[in-house]
Amino acid sequence: MARLGIVTGLASEMDCLAMLDSDGAAAVLCAGADSGRAERAAGRLIDLGCEGLLSFGMAGGLDPDLSPGAVLMPHRVLDADGEAIFVDGLWRVRLAGLLRAEAIGDGEVAGSIELIADVAAKQRLRQQTRAAAVDMESVALGRVARRAGVPFLVLRVIADPAHRAPPLWTVKAVDEKGRIRISAALWALLRHPADLPTVLGLARDSRTALTALRRVAVSARPLFGF
Repeated sequence: MARLGIVTGLASEMDCLAMLDSDGAAAVLCAGADSGRAERAAGRLIDLGCEGLLSFGMAGGLDPDLSPGAVLMPHRVLDADGEAIFVDGLWRVRLAGLLRAEAIGDGEVAGSIELIADVAAKQRLRQQTRAAAVDMESVALGRVARRAGVPFLVLRVIADPAHRAPPLWTVKAVDEKGRIRISAALWALLRHPADLPTVLGLARDSRTALTALRRVAVSARPLFGF
């Protein structure tokens, strides 16, 4: 039976866990870049008997000092109302020990139910919360973990930095399994050609972030210190 439940937002993040070799002790679900699906996925993992929840994947940078590939393990995440959900401190210490070769930031992660699709919105969120990053899954997992009374942890890597934001249509090109629908993305680019430089920059950011995610997954296997 799986002891650890892991939720990612994208299939590419899930692919970084292919080398876990946890002998069935970890179960991984992809939420398809949707906070509601992330909450349902976390609930399903609890129903399967998982005793801890890990939010794993990329995040959007809010702190201008953070570059693509920066690793974050926050002490807490913040919901839209500013309420804090704390991670499990002992688990965090154990995982940090496994990742001692990494420079790990502890800035807070803000949750959002929708994509933060422009730089000005990122700046406003930074001013409101002082969070270092934003994602669409971690708060959902934290809520489920709190209700279930199980430990919760967040491991995120910065993809788009504070000065760059993905166009709104990019999240609409992601299917429920977290895969990019190439035809939808190309059609959107045809309609919004001015977005091409941003999209190319985002692609570079994502490659850098995914490289870091694969590296930390290897260092943290098989169960991220759980």
